[in-house]
Amino acid sequence: MGNQHTIAFLVAGSRVYGVFEHHTGRLTAESLHDYLARFQKGSLTHAEVFDDHGHGCAVLPEAADFGFDFISVTGPRRSLAEGLGYMAVPHGDMMISGAAGLVKGVLGAWART
Repeated sequence: MGNQHTIAFLVAGSRVYGVFEHHTGRLTAESLHDYLARFQKGSLTHAEVFDDHGHGCAVLPEAADFGFDFISVTGPRRSLAEGLGYMAVPHGDMMISGAAGLVKGVLGAWART
């Protein structure tokens, strides 16, 4: 939940099955909750998001095989997502969650090589 953009992913294991991106300033708590609920179910379309001046949405057909029921939220505008799921604050500072995730991803990739 960034100041300018909100991005969400559908992740199972180490694979991304969907991506959603919208302009944070155009979202309300209600629209965000609706978008993410439908994104998790695979029923949100790119056209809906794009027509609402967002960047879009894409979900792989294989996403239907998973129950995406855990939401982790971070970022400076995370208050819009209140009640949606786990409010992530790695090491007490939500502003480092992106960096912490990148480091973990790189370390995981090196461990597999």
